[in-house]
Amino acid sequence: MPKQIVIIGAVAAGMSAASKIRRLNPDFEINVYTDEQYISYAACGIPYYLSGMTKDISDLIARTPEEFAAQNINVHMGYFVEKIVPEEKKVVVKGQDESFEKKYDKLLIATGAGARKINFKNGDLKNIHTLRNLTDGIEIKKVIDKGVKKAVIVGAGYIGVEMVETFKRLGIETTIIEAGDRVLGNFDEEISEAVREYIDSEGIKVFLNEKVTGFEGENGVVKKVITENASHECDLVILTLGSVPNSKLAEEAGIELIEGKAIKVNQYMETNIPDIYAAGDCASHYHVVKEKDVYIPLGTTANKQGRIAGNNMAGGREAFSGIAGTAITKIINMGVARTGLSKKEAIAEGIPAEEVIIDSMDLARYYPEHNPVKVKLIGSKESKKLIGAQIIGQNAFAKRIDVLALAVQNGIKVEDLADTDMAYAPPFAPVWDPFLIAAGILKDKL
Repeated sequence: MPKQIVIIGAVAAGMSAASKIRRLNPDFEINVYTDEQYISYAACGIPYYLSGMTKDISDLIARTPEEFAAQNINVHMGYFVEKIVPEEKKVVVKGQDESFEKKYDKLLIATGAGARKINFKNGDLKNIHTLRNLTDGIEIKKVIDKGVKKAVIVGAGYIGVEMVETFKRLGIETTIIEAGDRVLGNFDEEISEAVREYIDSEGIKVFLNEKVTGFEGENGVVKKVITENASHECDLVILTLGSVPNSKLAEEAGIELIEGKAIKVNQYMETNIPDIYAAGDCASHYHVVKEKDVYIPLGTTANKQGRIAGNNMAGGREAFSGIAGTAITKIINMGVARTGLSKKEAIAEGIPAEEVIIDSMDLARYYPEHNPVKVKLIGSKESKKLIGAQIIGQNAFAKRIDVLALAVQNGIKVEDLADTDMAYAPPFAPVWDPFLIAAGILKDKL
């Protein structure tokens, strides 16, 4: 009898693992169970589908169940795994009309994450939505297609600020309400404030330090967002309050979790129970600067962890190198990005740090279409290494965070970054690259 592989979850991590296992071993039996309506899709592309930039929802789907079936990977749609029984190496599965047990030799938990929810007063009114999966996006698109004049975004994290561009393109009057003191709260204040100023300049209302208490509606449809300070009229509400790992199934099976309830995995994606692996937005992620497990759910990490889990479930021994917390987002014509630690995070980790923030240009000043950029670098006073960076600028420049991510993840010293032989030509960069300027100043401060 062939080895039995069971995978719970069929988006990034789950299907990356299934594909990797099948490439390495044509004989294993692979069964994937999911209660979602869609599989193997690009959740990060949903805002662009809503805005009309991506015309067809099918463009967000990487591969269909039929395509996986052609590889002899069995994807069971509409099936919910109710229980994991590690001592018997089986799972209990429930479908619409049946319930059964399935034995496994190797099990992968790739259940992803859900939208953080708060029980607001009248939170069950129509046109109040979270945005986490493809089904959420389709439901929001139906509301938009019926006509929306005013939208309120509750929460100013990555999804919240990305939805600003969506509504701007659609001509929808937009308001952001954030309970904290800044937009993109995982950035330092200088960058967050620059983001807020830019959003404000685009005609988007931003209310900080304002806590939502509930909603008011007419005929069962939301019409107002009520806060401690005011009320805001709307036709549509998007709740972007963060993500929580779907780890209840694992916890009930006795699998160890980290603070924040993500499933704890080692560098091989193994849990504390033999032959059970976890990967993606439900799992922990080793942070190379903090040197500990954290929870930073991102699509890139989910795909990498899924591939590594698949390799190891098929008999390999590949290690996950960890993350540096690198992320980027686009807000209309502006990009903002970060890697490593913020200054605030460095202080929280007890790492003595120095910082530099500069304003520069992305291209030579005499070259047409140059634009201002802001760069922040953070260095360790003890190791003299670059431990964090943040950027805000036009989109193409913000993607250059990858240069700094490479430096952070590989423990490059600030003085070495300052001496890096970066490419120069007026259409691409000023003769003194902003990174080199900032690194040179930070080197002296360190």
